[in-house]
Amino acid sequence: MAYKITHPTKKIKAVLALPFSKSISNRVLIIQALCKQSFRINNLSDSDDTKVLKEALALNKTDIYVGHAGTSSRFLTAFLANRSGEFTLRGSDRLHQRPIGILVDCLRSLGAEIEYLEQDGCLPLKINGKQLVGEIVKIDGSISSQFISALLMIAPVLENGLQLKIEGDLVSKPYVQMTLNLMEEFGIEYTWQQNKITIAQQAYKAFDFTVEADWSAVAFLYQMADFAQQCKLVLKGLFSYSIQGDQAIIEIMDELGMKHVYMKPMFHIIKAYTQNNHLKYDFTACPDLAQAVTVFCAAKEIEGTFTGLQTLKHKETDRRKALQIELAKVGVNVEVVGDNGLKINGKMNFTSSPTFDTYNDHRMAMCLAPLALILPEITINDPQVVSKSYPTFWSDMREMGFVIEED
Repeated sequence: MAYKITHPTKKIKAVLALPFSKSISNRVLIIQALCKQSFRINNLSDSDDTKVLKEALALNKTDIYVGHAGTSSRFLTAFLANRSGEFTLRGSDRLHQRPIGILVDCLRSLGAEIEYLEQDGCLPLKINGKQLVGEIVKIDGSISSQFISALLMIAPVLENGLQLKIEGDLVSKPYVQMTLNLMEEFGIEYTWQQNKITIAQQAYKAFDFTVEADWSAVAFLYQMADFAQQCKLVLKGLFSYSIQGDQAIIEIMDELGMKHVYMKPMFHIIKAYTQNNHLKYDFTACPDLAQAVTVFCAAKEIEGTFTGLQTLKHKETDRRKALQIELAKVGVNVEVVGDNGLKINGKMNFTSSPTFDTYNDHRMAMCLAPLALILPEITINDPQVVSKSYPTFWSDMREMGFVIEED
């Protein structure tokens, strides 16, 4: 299936209720499962990733399929390794290509019994779960912060707790801090000194919890606000003091000339009328924002020099290569630089009506869709991938005046 997308007026006026954060939802679901007392989670994300995790935790299945949900697979690997029983953990073909060996090695050092069923270092896994005994564990922090978060969340229920030493450059550090902040909300004490996080054996405490809206989604709405000829866009559900690292989108877009006003509980995005000609940015702390910012710069003919993108090749697709291929369809040159960089230059062909591929990647679909405001029309293949994180994305686009037809 494909969607053909246009915007007849090029003007946006809408008040949107944003999706709730799947990153927070998934962490709180694991904490809820580890807590000895029940508590209520308000505003739980309805994304595919969260639904998969909630079902896996609730149904007591022994054969668990998580689709494309990388976060859920990593959190479940650690959770199941410390839970009595035998489990098989599987996913989509792409998920079976994504690395999990670093996490498995760490869990094995704690006594976990985990077997690779196909390729070493990847799903599917056979897990013989049992009580693990904590000790000092070293982990490479340069591949995925999700490995670290998975270990941290089970740390309080390990016999003797855990001392986690992070080696190398830590990517997506705000996600690790998010995990620790949430654990602290549920009564867990920890120390983080230099590269070592120490968590003693202790019990989670039950508290009802409300999930905030997803700051990652705001990046795509900034694109739409700027590409529109006129814009009045108001967003609901965002916390001004957020634990989400992707709130960095404000800083990035401020540098590009966009403005915002936060009047609780509403966040107003204001269209830019001046802009910089070049953006240099290190995305190490917030790699999920890179696609939206890349397409933003391409459309505005802003030269971009980006680093900190080393994790993008391990996502739903190799996101740097995907951006290079898709933006070439509208005349923009995207250069993949080394292991972690991108450079953007070249003028967009504003008369083209491209068909974009999405590579089973929700963020590819969402970062390219706003181009319908500045091109005659666009076509998005496999548009339903957005359900992974933002199930109401297309209905929100219709609310903003986009015409979306099934092609």
